[in-house]
Amino acid sequence: MSSSLDTVRTCSKKGLFLLIALILPSIAEPQKRPVRIAYSSTSTVAATDLRKALAATCPDVLLTTDPLRSDFALEALAGTGNIVYPTEITRYRFTLFDRSGNTVISTAPHKFSTTIHKLCRAIFDQNEKGDAEVGDDEPRLQSTGATPD
Repeated sequence: MSSSLDTVRTCSKKGLFLLIALILPSIAEPQKRPVRIAYSSTSTVAATDLRKALAATCPDVLLTTDPLRSDFALEALAGTGNIVYPTEITRYRFTLFDRSGNTVISTAPHKFSTTIHKLCRAIFDQNEKGDAEVGDDEPRLQSTGATPD
């Protein structure tokens, strides 16, 4: 009877060890904070359409109207027109800006899904470079080593 109890204890120890080995990396990895994008008031694409597409393509991106609490700013324009054919074609013009006001990406494809994929890729690439600290856009003073007399 004791040999079967020892077998159960050994199996439960192995199972517990395996469970800890599987869960520990997810606990030890720091939680990513969501990327916030300020939605421009001049945008003509509906915020609900944009939010729904971003949630499906890059779920860690949140749309906000507060530029002070955002990582990026987005102007999303949609316009129709075609000078060659009598049918109208919608063209999406998205421009993504970083916290410093520099353009990260500017794209103008015909398909909304292509625009969203390019936008998510640009955000992902910017986050791969590393999260910038607040104030990184200001010039730094470097010492030349010489002191004035």
